[in-house]
Amino acid sequence: WVEHGDKRTKVADLGPDACIGESSVLTGEPRSATVRAATDCTAVEVEKSTLEPIIAACPELLDALSGLLARRRMRNEGIVSEAAGADTLTESRYKAGFLGKLRSFFQI
Repeated sequence: WVEHGDKRTKVADLGPDACIGESSVLTGEPRSATVRAATDCTAVEVEKSTLEPIIAACPELLDALSGLLARRRMRNEGIVSEAAGADTLTESRYKAGFLGKLRSFFQI
């Protein structure tokens, strides 16, 4: 759920192996959505301190992670239409913005 004032909007149904909270752990920003499990599930918390040595050893991961963040943010903001698909120029801008935040947060 994403909240806009006093209104809540459901933005996704996630399945097995989905990630949640990625924006906060990767950029340090506050969460932007609330997640509720519809059934029993197991969640694994991955902290920044766990990711730091992995990203330091393989900084090209930031490109893939910024793409994930861009697509999720676009979907949550309603920019991506299911019928039309992703606007590549808009996605490129979102991705570039997140890539800058990731590099700064992980000091790369």
